[in-house]
Amino acid sequence: MIKVANTKIIKAKLYKDIINEQDSIINLHKIKYNALHKEVETLQYNLNNSNKTNDNLNKSIERIKRNNRYLVSGGAVCAIAFIVCLLVK
Repeated sequence: MIKVANTKIIKAKLYKDIINEQDSIINLHKIKYNALHKEVETLQYNLNNSNKTNDNLNKSIERIKRNNRYLVSGGAVCAIAFIVCLLVK
C-alpha cells in the first residue's frame, strides 16, 4: 500500500515538473509570438507609408507630364504661327 502511494506521489511530482516545463515553453512561445506580431505591425505600417508616398509621387509625375504636354503643344502652336507669319510676308 505504501509502495503504491509512493509511486503515485512520484508520478504527481513528475507530472508537476512536466506541466511546469510545458508552461515555460508556452510562455516562451507567447513572447516569440508577441515579438513577431509587433514586427508584422511595424512592417505593415511601413508598407502603408510607402504606398502613400508612391501614390503621391505617381500623382506628381502625372501632373508634370500633363504640364509638359501643354508646354510642347504651346511651343508647337507658336512655331506654326511663326512659320505662317513668315510665309504670309
